[in-house]
Amino acid sequence: MTPAVSVVIPTYNRAAILGATVESVLAQTQPAVEIVVVDDGSTDATPAVARRWGERVTYLRQANQGVEAARELGLARSHGRYVNFLDDDDVMLPTKLARQVALLERDPGLGVVHCRYHYVDAGGRHLETVGRQPEGDVLEPLVWGCFPWSGGPLVRRACLEASTRDRHRDWHGDWGMWLRTALAGWRWACVQEPLGWYRMAPGSMTDGKVANCERLVLHILGEVFARPSLPAAIRAERDAVHAAWYFWLACRYYVNGFAADGARCLGRTLALAPALRGDPAPLLELIRQDALTPRVRVHDPLRLVASVFEALPPEARFLSAHRARLEGRVLVGLALRSWGGGDDIVARRQLADAVAVDPSGLLRPEQFRADLVAWADRLSDERPADYVARVLADLPPEAGALASVRGRALADLALRATRNGTRRERVAGWATALRHRPTLVLRAPRRLAGGVARRVRDRIASPPQRLELLRHLVRRDFRLRYHGSLLGALWVLLQPLAQLAILVFLFERVVPLGIPAYPAFVFSGLLPWAWFSTSLAAAGGLFIGNRDLVRRPGFAPGVLVVVNVLSNLLVYAASLPLLVGLLLVFGRPPGPWLLALPLVLAVEGVLVVGLALTVATANVFYRDVQQIVAVALALLFYLTPVFYRPEQAKGAASLVFALNPMAGIVAAHRALWFGAPPPWPALGAAAAAAVLAAALGWALYRRLAADVVDRL
Repeated sequence: MTPAVSVVIPTYNRAAILGATVESVLAQTQPAVEIVVVDDGSTDATPAVARRWGERVTYLRQANQGVEAARELGLARSHGRYVNFLDDDDVMLPTKLARQVALLERDPGLGVVHCRYHYVDAGGRHLETVGRQPEGDVLEPLVWGCFPWSGGPLVRRACLEASTRDRHRDWHGDWGMWLRTALAGWRWACVQEPLGWYRMAPGSMTDGKVANCERLVLHILGEVFARPSLPAAIRAERDAVHAAWYFWLACRYYVNGFAADGARCLGRTLALAPALRGDPAPLLELIRQDALTPRVRVHDPLRLVASVFEALPPEARFLSAHRARLEGRVLVGLALRSWGGGDDIVARRQLADAVAVDPSGLLRPEQFRADLVAWADRLSDERPADYVARVLADLPPEAGALASVRGRALADLALRATRNGTRRERVAGWATALRHRPTLVLRAPRRLAGGVARRVRDRIASPPQRLELLRHLVRRDFRLRYHGSLLGALWVLLQPLAQLAILVFLFERVVPLGIPAYPAFVFSGLLPWAWFSTSLAAAGGLFIGNRDLVRRPGFAPGVLVVVNVLSNLLVYAASLPLLVGLLLVFGRPPGPWLLALPLVLAVEGVLVVGLALTVATANVFYRDVQQIVAVALALLFYLTPVFYRPEQAKGAASLVFALNPMAGIVAAHRALWFGAPPPWPALGAAAAAAVLAAALGWALYRRLAADVVDRL
């Protein structure tokens, strides 16, 4: 059986911790997971460890060529529809793959599904939990930096294959790989819950290899911003993006002992971002955040601060007077992290050191409150409010004055719960916030109303892109339908007229049915039937005949069904003047009941879309479906009262009409044009059948959409 997911684990001399990584994959609740361990020339006991699980793990070995070559080998030898690259020191939580596969199966337009995660240290101790992560169109956040955990994304194989065909094969590392998917147009989704452990241990790409990293970053940025297709909004941020990356590189140089290069990159940051040169606060905050972020593996944040201040470039000398302030802020962050990890004694000492280094910090309780609330949200196994209460109850004597922030900190946390929690948590959050900060709560409705108004205004001002795409595809389909023919769009009128002429000749001349105004009678039934039958007849080839479009990243194949139905509705609309003319010729002008026509068309539209979605999806797997539909339509035409009165049927025939939703739709359509009310019971039954058909078609499409892309 072909596995749904392949997990590729490159490894090099990590025998001591590789087992925990593999065991975390074996423990996944997702069935049919293939594990491929690629040994990049290890000299320790890695081969023995990797073979411990026998056939449950595919073990490959290559000469030492680096993680990129190991990933490529693992990808080439794996078979899953979805691929997850996992570092040999990271751990998946049991439901990770199942949660991500569910999203990919549901939406074939998704290329990547990632997740939130926990940072842990080398010993597996929790450091912090990341907050909400980007999703959707992630190109802009990826240009600014590599936000996903390397083992977090589960990638559709088609997405990887399309991305690796990109000419930028020299974009090594996770960042280059994820950028390729975003530049190719693939959308991302995110399970906004922590589903893995990202281990922070020495040996990252930037440890001692910063110069190589700088060349790679600048090379990638140069090629990204040289792309003509890059959105203008991102292109306008070119200097700011480069400034952010130069700052990141400066910190990496400083912490690795390359002070001159650090000063050079910090100088470039200030040259590209003049706004940072006037006020020290933003730059100090950037350094603090970098020092306290586990991702960059700064194991001694105070060493980074010392390195920066000992080798400031001339452009940054204005920071010199603020060293104590920054060291105090970093020590506060370390203390809050230690409290989160349960090291209360260490935390009290670090906060006392912060007060000793920067006594003026006691005069900035609002800053401490903001740091406290931010750290409370990064914990994994303790309620934020409990953490805040525990920290403030455990303050060292030197910092006892900071306990005054308790009420405001709890109110801040409560207001966050009103936005993100369950209904009970929201109610409790408002009560807590009202108790601690009543003025802030009283201003909340006005802010909420303003936010809603802005969203409504933006929605009206900017029509959805999908609607614009749908309009374009319908227009294109209608134009191409008769492109290249001599008569062109005249076929819109000639085809129904030819069919009308045949039916009138047969049942008015050869076998007369005695129906008054028979041409108008037939044409009023022929138009809704033509819309129905033409849409279903074309549905079988929609996905197969548009392979390139279906495979395009971010494109939802179901749109083709809607386009087909709407395009045929235009043909229906173009034929209405003929029907009006016939009614006038026979002295049957339409009456006020014609105002109900949109309702009848809506019922038929839902029915046609549901059935066409089923046919288009099923025909990808079983090509007989299209042939069966052709035969069924030929038979159904005679079981639908297009050219005869349904009232003449009795017994079993009336039962056939009752089970045929198109019988009720055709009868309702004809009644409206002839000035009579529609047969409401028959139309209601047709509406129920339409809703059922749409639900079943949508369920089948959502279940098989990912396989449709793979099968094509």
